[in-house]
Amino acid sequence: MLALLLLAASDTTLTVQGVAVLGKNPAVARDKAINDALRNAVEEGVGVLVKSESQVENFELVLDKIRTQAKGYVKSYEVVRERKDADAGLYRVWVKATVSLGKLEDDLAAMGILVREIGKPRVAVVLDDEDFRYRMEDYLNKKGFPLVDLETVKKTLQGDELTLLAQGDLSTIKKLGALVGADIVITGKASVKHERKKLPYTKEPKDFYTAKVIAKAVEALTGEIIAVASVERSVPFSRSEAVKRVGDSAAAELASEIVDKWQRRENVIYLVVKGATPKKMGRIRAKLVELVRGVKEAYERGSVAGYGVIEIVAERNPQEVLDDVRAQEKALGIRVESYEGKRIRAVAR
Repeated sequence: MLALLLLAASDTTLTVQGVAVLGKNPAVARDKAINDALRNAVEEGVGVLVKSESQVENFELVLDKIRTQAKGYVKSYEVVRERKDADAGLYRVWVKATVSLGKLEDDLAAMGILVREIGKPRVAVVLDDEDFRYRMEDYLNKKGFPLVDLETVKKTLQGDELTLLAQGDLSTIKKLGALVGADIVITGKASVKHERKKLPYTKEPKDFYTAKVIAKAVEALTGEIIAVASVERSVPFSRSEAVKRVGDSAAAELASEIVDKWQRRENVIYLVVKGATPKKMGRIRAKLVELVRGVKEAYERGSVAGYGVIEIVAERNPQEVLDDVRAQEKALGIRVESYEGKRIRAVAR
């Protein structure tokens, strides 16, 4: 039913208000107020489409699904007015938003907003067949994914590391992420086999090309596999057509899963603090939500070998969260010592 609802939708432009608790950091409050406004815009957009709840089975389930991915359905928006409401302790924004309930990866404008808001994550495509790599890069580029140029990758790696990268070696993937800023690395194997077969009815012999791609998309910082694609097609007459069909299909599968993850915008980052008492850890956890932009939730996960662990659920990428944690060190009562992958190490002040 959700799929039918989305396919039926058209663009609608609305001006809506969003609010958030003012707190001590106005920038955090502003972000949350904008998020609230965009959720409201999407809900109103659904209301325009669905005249009454009786028109859609399980309407609330559909609406809940859309609420969780609100920004994914916003094609464009601008803040037309904003103010601090000190008396009420709120930050208020008024947003003019164009809502589209179509499929996000088919809308370049919406895709551009999503890419910007999660920090312009860059994708590196490294396959063992150059023709398939070009095909998949072309598909992803047209869909709005920022790409890392392979020549930059080649200059960074040494010896047989390019081969290891195509094979999905995690240490090489992490090195690439650290040195060239690739956030997602697509690796895998591709091949085309040629055979001459007779057509079923005419018995006329024809050339057939069977193309196959097995690929995965990996988060460079953590080594987490976030998408997998395995596609095989047999096409008569043309090798290039076989490469095109299979390359595009594999890229589409990976792109859909990547976008789905980006729409949810939930990054999990771990703050590991040395020398903090349980009471101090509680204050740090509360301050993270209050002061660090993009942090949705923070949970204490106990202590390990003298280190307290806080799990941070964020709408921004790990690097942006790290930057804000560093900027708020004094208020948080910590000093950042190191950072690797999705783990921030700090000591209590």
